Amino acid sequence: MRHAPHLLLVTALGCASGAGSATTRVVTDQTVVQAELGAIGVDVVRQREAVSSEISLSSDAAFRLLPSVLGSLQFAVERAEPKSGTLTTRTARFRGSLGGSRLSTYFECGQSAMGKTADRYAVIVKVTTEVRDAGEGRSRLTTLVSASAKPDDNGGTAVGCDSNGNLEKRIRVELMSQSVTSTAR
Repeated sequence: MRHAPHLLLVTALGCASGAGSATTRVVTDQTVVQAELGAIGVDVVRQREAVSSEISLSSDAAFRLLPSVLGSLQFAVERAEPKSGTLTTRTARFRGSLGGSRLSTYFECGQSAMGKTADRYAVIVKVTTEVRDAGEGRSRLTTLVSASAKPDDNGGTAVGCDSNGNLEKRIRVELMSQSVTSTAR
């Protein structure tokens, strides 16, 4: 009996929870691909995680500063939703570096004999950041980074990239730095 190939995509949503200033990683979606070809079965699981931290800045102040923070990293804001505290960037294409650091500092896209894919391919990145009030002049900053890498020649296939949390951390650090700078003025 022959088995027909099949493909299954599953998405599971999670939410940020917990109090305190600890940084947490929250699974926001998970993709499971199952393929059965004759006697061979393959399961590939890819999950994206948002990074969430409590910061000592009000949600209003953080939301006002985020466009500048993202702009300093060469991201343009595509959509800002003040009611939900959500900012989404336009898709940005980086080659070699982002904010002065090699792309492999931020992304795991695989590796070959030629080196890390993130450093060799163009990496396409989109950032979504949400700021929620955490009371007493504090807020919870949750950032989700989506990325893929594609060779510069048009013949190659894009590969998914995982964020290692360093870009999300850099956004938080830059936000806090700009808040100190804007308060000092």
